[in-house]
Amino acid sequence: MISKVAVKNMGLVSSGRRKSGHATRRIAPAANGISKSSGEVDTCEQNSQSRQSFNMTEVIRNDKGVTKSRWAFWSSKFRYYRKGHDNDHRVKFLTKSQRQNVVRSWEKVPNKRALGEEIYIQIFMHKPMLKSLFPFRTVPVDQLRNNALFTRQAAIFADFIDCVVGYLAIDNANLIMELSERVGVNHALMTSVNFDPEWWVLFANSVLDCIRQYCEPQFICLPISRHITRKIMIAWRILLKEVVDRMSEAFIQRRELDIRQENNCDPNAQQLVESAMKQNHAEDDDLNNPNLEIFDVQL
Repeated sequence: MISKVAVKNMGLVSSGRRKSGHATRRIAPAANGISKSSGEVDTCEQNSQSRQSFNMTEVIRNDKGVTKSRWAFWSSKFRYYRKGHDNDHRVKFLTKSQRQNVVRSWEKVPNKRALGEEIYIQIFMHKPMLKSLFPFRTVPVDQLRNNALFTRQAAIFADFIDCVVGYLAIDNANLIMELSERVGVNHALMTSVNFDPEWWVLFANSVLDCIRQYCEPQFICLPISRHITRKIMIAWRILLKEVVDRMSEAFIQRRELDIRQENNCDPNAQQLVESAMKQNHAEDDDLNNPNLEIFDVQL
């Protein structure tokens, strides 16, 4: 009679240490005498197939019906990003630290619309003739803060700066340029006011003067604070220069387009332009003529 210990050693009775619910793995025979479980054999075959498919070209991979390995997709995406194919929208005229400086300094402004009012008042104090461009031209400067039209205009300007900084925070230069172009075109379409794009430079300088007080860090010694403030102001100056340049470019292009359309609509405009050009050439020839008398020159 076979004892219970012998039966247990022969494997006919399951050991108490074996976990319940797990089936025993079948042993697959191997030619070299080393046995492997079926799960290990399948894993090795999948790994070898993925390594082979990763080294294949796209045509051979499609013919064999295999795909790249699990991580090959992400590595190809990283190579795609490194080449810059998907980075065309990023801000290239500012570094990452400069973008952060602009965004953080703008976040420190407690009341952005009040800052817009301060910017306009500073501009009107330095150049009073610009006030005549707005409907609140008759309101004294010291009473502008109580005028609804003025506060609305200041809010529009503050919201424009806020949008630019917001697009800068998400590192999207295309949105910044599109917004700047729309503003430039809108100013070019104004027929009641003879707007000069050079005035945007005054607004940019006023923004720099008013934002400076929010760029200085607190609880830092004065030399370091001045150094940090100067770095932040350089970043703001670069940003505003790009915005003003794009607005001015869009403004000039729109005005030139309107002039060409007016010339095409007027049949006599081309003749007037040609006659004016001939007259200018004739005057240039007279000025270049060495035989001019003294009475021919009008002082």
